[in-house]
Amino acid sequence: MIRKIRLTIAGLALFNTIFAPLGFAENSPVAYQLQGLNQDLKSPVQDGLDRSLQTLVHPSAEDVQLWYQHSIYDIKQALEAYGYFKPTIRHSLKKIDTGWYANFQISIGPPLKITSLKILIDNTKQDPKITKLITDFPLHEGDIFRSEIYEEAKQKLLTKVVAEGYLSAFFSKHTIIINRKTYTSKLILTLNTGPRYNFGPISFQQSILNNCLLQRYIPFKSGDPYSSTQLLKLQDNLNKSGYFKNVSIPDVQISKENQNLPVTFILTPRSSQQYTAGIGYGTDVGIRGTLGWESRYLNKEGHRFSVLSQLSKIQNSLQTTYTIPGKHPNTDNYNINFAIVTKKLSQVRTSTQQLGLGSIGQWKGWKRNLFLNYQIERFNYLNRPKTNSHLLTPGLNLSYSKFDNPLFAHHGYQLNFRLQGADQNILSNTSFLQTEIQGKYILSWDDKSRLLFRGDVGYTLTSNLANFPPSLLFYAGGSQSVRGYAYQSLGPAPYLVTGSIEYQHKLIHNFYGAIFFDAGNAVNNFPIHLQKGSGLGLVWASPLGPMEVTAGKALDLPGHPLRFQFTMGFDFL
Repeated sequence: MIRKIRLTIAGLALFNTIFAPLGFAENSPVAYQLQGLNQDLKSPVQDGLDRSLQTLVHPSAEDVQLWYQHSIYDIKQALEAYGYFKPTIRHSLKKIDTGWYANFQISIGPPLKITSLKILIDNTKQDPKITKLITDFPLHEGDIFRSEIYEEAKQKLLTKVVAEGYLSAFFSKHTIIINRKTYTSKLILTLNTGPRYNFGPISFQQSILNNCLLQRYIPFKSGDPYSSTQLLKLQDNLNKSGYFKNVSIPDVQISKENQNLPVTFILTPRSSQQYTAGIGYGTDVGIRGTLGWESRYLNKEGHRFSVLSQLSKIQNSLQTTYTIPGKHPNTDNYNINFAIVTKKLSQVRTSTQQLGLGSIGQWKGWKRNLFLNYQIERFNYLNRPKTNSHLLTPGLNLSYSKFDNPLFAHHGYQLNFRLQGADQNILSNTSFLQTEIQGKYILSWDDKSRLLFRGDVGYTLTSNLANFPPSLLFYAGGSQSVRGYAYQSLGPAPYLVTGSIEYQHKLIHNFYGAIFFDAGNAVNNFPIHLQKGSGLGLVWASPLGPMEVTAGKALDLPGHPLRFQFTMGFDFL
């Protein structure tokens, strides 16, 4: 019995070896075999033969012979597209029972190299950008001549030239000379750019905003060389402004008499009012409800006003913000904000009212936020009387990030820096100076693994810690800090050190397993005794960013149960 099974398996293996290379078209009376080709060449040749076989319906012997003779030509044509112009093909055709069997033994021969390549420019002034595009042409002398790659490179060159404002550019000459005897190829391209067009006046068809505000979204000036890249950038700026639900550009009409092209944008406004409501759950704050309202454009200067309220067991807040667009409206703005926040932690309760002014913009690639806040805070620690504080606090936030994928980064980093302080002689009951530096780094060595590092260091100098508001002190613990510990259970304190390392490995589809180790603490005095936590997690690379559930153990709390915590959002906000 065992011998029979072995013979059967051996027979199947022999059958697979013999017939696996055969080509068939569905319901075709002809089978064929290709020998001597690697898979990259076999696939296009086989596709062509299969297509031709599909035309044979109840063929006669004469039809099969005609297909057989033409197939040799088809094979040569397919190989020429890949640069092989001297193949040797040994072929045979046999009648087997009610069908036919064709065999093609192919020696592809040497590839045809590009012997000479000339790209000439006609009817244009010297333009460094066009010169660079030609210099960067992906084909060079000595490369294998492949017609598909050549045509693709030629089309890309023309597309890039048009994108630089030469809207009527074309190839006045495109010649391929192949000498089969000397086995050489010469490529000659002559690019006629035509005139270069410039941006004329930019206009907007809309009625909700002043034209002077919309002009600040334009990344170029009238008279600059016409560029489709710049035009798309302006379209993207308007889409990101939040004022419009649709931004369209009618086709630009080219005129030989006028090389300054006017461009009109048709802008469809979004609803002026937006209402939001939601309910959710977080392992740090529990069930949380959200209510919000925003007026997207209070006036034609594009001012906005928003109100946001959040309610949870630990923290309740009401915040209003009035926003004024800046010089570069998508990145720069000025804001006036007012907030009321109450917070209940196991060690302290606070009630804060804050009025603030802010200026947000860019500084040498960094996101910059200058602010001035005046806050009044009432707080009491466990078993201590209530205390009041008031501070006028100027400060600076700087943030810089770089990453490859905003939804699920495999390489990237982020740095945040904050500096703020107050003087008890200027509308404050205590003086302080505080700084905090946060960092995050992600690296990968393949598409299945991620290694994440995270750190946070904070330092506070103050003349009166007893009257210092807890909302400005540091905390540790929670899903974004030292996991395994309750949310902000470590602290409040003037000094902070936390760090984390986490390894993630793909399990299946978009799910990753994770293992992590966290350490840190918020303390009143040095040296800092680090509280440690470690555990496992499951990460889903969702369309909304990573979502992670972790089970963490507080290593410095013996007998403390595992704490399950959940996070979601982008790696780099």
